[in-house]
Amino acid sequence: MFKQNRLKSALSVVLASGSLILAAPAMAESKHHDDEHRQHGKHEHGAASMNIALDGKQLVVELDSPAMNILGFEHAADTPEDKAVAADMWKRLQHPNGVVSLDGGDCTVAESKVEMPQFDEADPEEQHALLDSDHKSDKELKHEAKHKDEHHDDDEHHADHHEKKHKADTHSDIKANYAFECANPEALKSIQVKVFDTFPNFEAVETQWIINGRQGSKHLRAGESTIAVK
Repeated sequence: MFKQNRLKSALSVVLASGSLILAAPAMAESKHHDDEHRQHGKHEHGAASMNIALDGKQLVVELDSPAMNILGFEHAADTPEDKAVAADMWKRLQHPNGVVSLDGGDCTVAESKVEMPQFDEADPEEQHALLDSDHKSDKELKHEAKHKDEHHDDDEHHADHHEKKHKADTHSDIKANYAFECANPEALKSIQVKVFDTFPNFEAVETQWIINGRQGSKHLRAGESTIAVK
């Protein structure tokens, strides 16, 4: 059984080594993107960060993203539509298939953990009811999230001034952690980040990784979303 403290320990290696990675001359381009990202603040719609670490046969992946990228909104899920979207996306994030794809290594999912305020703060009975509801198709979910993002400002015109300001000022993040057991970790060749295909609002993902004795960072976007680690 993959222990949660091992997951945190492996991720801490990546986080602690971040300054070393970004200081490497070969990573100058990625550092430029990181600096540009920080100038706009940590919470930037369309952008996200991902940390990846391989510790022995245990691979961990951590995605940290504004809720807007995944849900199409960041305020509390206070309508039936919002609650349904949050529950569906929470279910989708439980498995890493829509987040990363591994080439080589013979890795299997050992553990996953998703932190989503819009779902976690719901009443347990309501969570159960939402999770038992019929699962919508990928096309329907992507359409709903995209629709909410495009029409967010228009919808606010129908709310009072206080409610509009509250929603506009609300920021929340979603975190998804995944642990894999890899039977042949030395054979891991590449990692494809799939959030650009799975969720409609992702534009860029800043990655940091330590795998098979190598470390690096890369600015990913749609069409350029693969990390070669061998």
